[in-house]
Amino acid sequence: MIYDHDLIEKAALAAGVMPVAISDILARAAEFEVKDDKVVVKATGLGIDSLREASPHYFKLTVDDLAERAFGPTPSLSAQGEFFRLHGDFRAREMAKEFGTTLGSLKPGKLPAGGDDKGKTNGADHAKNPFHKSNWNVTKQAQLVKSIGIEKAAAIAKAVGVTIGQTKPNLNY
Repeated sequence: MIYDHDLIEKAALAAGVMPVAISDILARAAEFEVKDDKVVVKATGLGIDSLREASPHYFKLTVDDLAERAFGPTPSLSAQGEFFRLHGDFRAREMAKEFGTTLGSLKPGKLPAGGDDKGKTNGADHAKNPFHKSNWNVTKQAQLVKSIGIEKAAAIAKAVGVTIGQTKPNLNY
């Protein structure tokens, strides 16, 4: 069977696959099909981005709360260690570079491309953050502080521009 490698490559790049991983995606061409001008995984009918969970190494890293705690304006070595454990040496060094710092450094990093714009999440998913304006919940905030400690909870709160004990959410995040 002949596969449309150009179409698969374009769909993969649009889904956030790193250029260096395109050859791996193309080697799996038999696993994809075109439906309604969209490349999908035959087994699931979902787009290429659905491979993110099973094959995260194919995809570009996004800036999330952990990355910001590890390499952002107030970096933490414990967060860097957690990021390293989850993503490996190469990805941890790559993300540190995105922030303009290095793995193992406490030099404050800068949020990558547009990270200082108000109202942007920099790829972070705040859907479960009890300090975020869309989920403001003082009870859950207290439970979070109790379960993970004040320092980690403060870092999570800071990710959306608030502090522990603040009575209202930051509407600019």
